[in-house]
Amino acid sequence: MDLSQELSQLRAEFDALDTQSQDLDSRTDKTLRNMQKIADESNRVADVAHNAPKILDDLDREFEQKTKLNGLDITFMFIATAVQCARWYILSNDKFRLTSSGGDKMMAKIVPKNWQNILLSSVPYDAVKRDPSMIEDGILTGLGGGTHRYKTLGHDPIMGWIFGPVNILSDSLTTYDIVTSYNVRNNLIAGAVPTPQVFSAAFQQIQADKMNLPAAIVRQALHFGSDYFTKQGLPLPFIMTADNDLAAQMLTKFHVDMWSVTRGAALASLVNAIVGWTHSLFYDPAKYSSPRVYEVKTRKIIRYSNIISSTSNVIYTAISGDLLRLDVGGILVTLWRIIRDRKFQQEVKREFITERFNELIRGEEYDFE
Repeated sequence: MDLSQELSQLRAEFDALDTQSQDLDSRTDKTLRNMQKIADESNRVADVAHNAPKILDDLDREFEQKTKLNGLDITFMFIATAVQCARWYILSNDKFRLTSSGGDKMMAKIVPKNWQNILLSSVPYDAVKRDPSMIEDGILTGLGGGTHRYKTLGHDPIMGWIFGPVNILSDSLTTYDIVTSYNVRNNLIAGAVPTPQVFSAAFQQIQADKMNLPAAIVRQALHFGSDYFTKQGLPLPFIMTADNDLAAQMLTKFHVDMWSVTRGAALASLVNAIVGWTHSLFYDPAKYSSPRVYEVKTRKIIRYSNIISSTSNVIYTAISGDLLRLDVGGILVTLWRIIRDRKFQQEVKREFITERFNELIRGEEYDFE
């Protein structure tokens, strides 16, 4: 091999080494740049962790700002409040009532004819007249047409599901003190009997025919249905046993009974549902991170309007003394909204802050060369 060939071979080897060197330098630079990215990202995450309390406070303020009521929201709130106040003022507790006979006629239209003789006859705890022998003995029961609704446990909306069927099966009535019971014959109060004996007689009837208990329960339900909408209505659960005088006032004077309370609660909930649905139509995805964040505003509107309405109702009835307009159902809905909506708000806030904080920790994906 001559000198020129050797030089050409050496030049080629040198060029190859130079190319390899340049490639190695390029890869080294890329590796150093990637390492710098990792270092920078590590420093960023460390900085986020170091400033976590301040970042969390900032995220909390951001959430409160996003869920703060604006002019449109406040307009919704005042409209909702006005409707709720008009509801309890116009629909007082004594409105839309049936007479006792009207309640019976309403249930007669619901029950088929062939069941009427069995299920629509008088229940024993409706008896108010005493047997002549009791009158002669001077025994007083305290029961009458205007008192038996809050003095007999068959009319309690909860305890009545136990004592009502038991009284029906045993032809008896049990008074609000639970201890005192009376036998009933031909719709006349006959004589006192221990309450355990009433249960014993009912149990014997259940053993005699398996259909007696279902028939008594259905009869109890029908009687509740006929009394529910009447002028005196049904007392609130357990009130007659806890304080019979209070139960008497609530039923006869203020008409605060199951019908007025459930009606008020149902109408208040209906207004809330309409307000919530209407406000949801104004949701703007560009302004809020999720529908749940916007729903916090909706629930605030409903909760604030309920609080203002219920507070106004309490103040009005306290000043005017017009307890016929005491909106117990609406107040119960308000209390329920306060508990439920605050819990929802805390859940959404926790989700919002956690998601945003995780985004800060996660950062952008590595763009390695």
